[in-house]
Amino acid sequence: MMLDKHNIKYIKHNRARLKAGKREESTKRLLQFFGALKEK
Repeated sequence: MMLDKHNIKYIKHNRARLKAGKREESTKRLLQFFGALKEK
C-alpha cells in the first residue's frame, strides 16, 4: 500500500480529530456526572 504525503497528512488529521472528539465526549460525561452529583 503506497502512502503519499497527502494521505499521511489526512490520516494524522483524522487521528487528531478522533482524539479531540473523544476528549470532548469524556468532558461532556464528566460534566453530566458532576451535575448529577450536585442534584443529590
